[in-house]
Amino acid sequence: MERIFSALQQAYDYVIVDTPPVSVVTDAAVLSRVADGVVLVVRPGVTTIQGAQLSKKNLEAVNAHILGVVMNGYNAKKTGRKDGYSYAYSYGYYDTKQDSSDE
Repeated sequence: MERIFSALQQAYDYVIVDTPPVSVVTDAAVLSRVADGVVLVVRPGVTTIQGAQLSKKNLEAVNAHILGVVMNGYNAKKTGRKDGYSYAYSYGYYDTKQDSSDE
């Protein structure tokens, strides 16, 4: 497998390999050892937090270089938001000193 990957890396700029789930079978973990990086794909409503954590743990166990995570199958329309993007920020100030002139 290492020779195949080496030949592919010399012939192409990018080689993308779609593997079975890393938490189910060892194929992905074994292949990740010869890959430059791994992208973990999760799906809302299918991938559990525990499943994603197990996948990450399995990849780390073989020293895989985890590049990031892709969320596949996300339906922004089901969130109730119009644009599918959300950002929230809040700021609060609490003054422990009370001004005696306010009383």
